[in-house]
Amino acid sequence: MPAPVKRVVPAVIDDDRVVCDLSGKSPPEEGRDVTTFTALTQAEAAGVHDLRAPARRAFGREPKEQTMSDEPRTPEDESAARSSQSSRQLVDLAQERNRLTTNLITLAESRNEFAARRTAAADKRTQLAERRTQFVQQQTELSSKSMAMAEVRTELATRRTTLSTERTELATRRTTFSTERTELARGRTRLAVDRTWLSSYRSVLARGRTELAIIRTGLALAVFGLALMRYFGFGPWTALDGGLVLLGLLATGLGIKRYATTRRFERLFSDRLRPYLTMTAEIEPERKP
Repeated sequence: MPAPVKRVVPAVIDDDRVVCDLSGKSPPEEGRDVTTFTALTQAEAAGVHDLRAPARRAFGREPKEQTMSDEPRTPEDESAARSSQSSRQLVDLAQERNRLTTNLITLAESRNEFAARRTAAADKRTQLAERRTQFVQQQTELSSKSMAMAEVRTELATRRTTLSTERTELATRRTTFSTERTELARGRTRLAVDRTWLSSYRSVLARGRTELAIIRTGLALAVFGLALMRYFGFGPWTALDGGLVLLGLLATGLGIKRYATTRRFERLFSDRLRPYLTMTAEIEPERKP
């Protein structure tokens, strides 16, 4: 009786997760790919009862076989080994396809997300472009207004220059008039001073005239008293005639005394007003027809 042949059972693991149980024909559970389940079913039909997904190995790398015995292998064992190897390759291909599909889905989601972000950025850029256009239009309007205001400012500057020239001419004329007014004011002041002196001189002359009148009245009384005494002689009325003579003499003496003082003031005013009096004396003949 030949010795029993120990089958080489490869251990296929995917992150320590069994993708198919020993009974084989269980339906795919939640989270298990249908293609992986189909490949596992085919591997079981080929005679591989303990099949697990490879754990973190590169595509196409052969799993390590755990040799149970160093006895010679029969053709049936070699066929089973080849079938097991083919099944493992199918599982590897299915898992690689699932991984690539997941990557494609992730890339598609990322692309959709970037497209959405790009669309949002484009919308924002469009809004910013519209705002920039509005600002440019406002800037153009403000530039037009600025140019109009600059033209108005130029016109106003021209008018201001013209008015400044006229103002300078008027200022010159005003200065001339001010100078003339100053001269006239000085002449008026001089005339006012002369008028004051003339008024004082007139008062002195009037006082002298009054004093001369007193002297004349005194002399008249004295002469009248002497005439009465001479005409009527001495009698009861001689006292009255003597009183008249005495009163006349007193009035004449008082008038002479006061007139002497007034005469001194008159000489002072005459010396002070001699230029004016001379000029007046020269102007008076010209006024005569």
